[in-house]
Amino acid sequence: MILALDKHHALFVFSSIAEAEVHLEAWDVQQEAIEFCDARGQRYLPSYTIPPRESHLGLLRTIDIGAYRLVAEGLPDPGRPEAFLKRAAHLEHSSISAIHSIEEAGVALSQYA
Repeated sequence: MILALDKHHALFVFSSIAEAEVHLEAWDVQQEAIEFCDARGQRYLPSYTIPPRESHLGLLRTIDIGAYRLVAEGLPDPGRPEAFLKRAAHLEHSSISAIHSIEEAGVALSQYA
């Protein structure tokens, strides 16, 4: 289980790293300062394989959304998932059918302990 938390405290729950990488575009990950961790507290950072870019030509604005992959960083912190849940204001997205709220995400996390 992968948790993602954006700068607006919206929580996203994914069943895998690959699913998070597909669902959240690199542009959004960069602009929304999204943090990632797994159920064990392993932190993941985006490694941009194609950095997102914004270009302007007169009044025309284009965005290359880029691409990234999540890379484990440091040692797991068992308290990190719970800290994500405490900071979350609402559940924005869950790809796990049993999770429809922050509380249900907490119950699911307890199964990994």
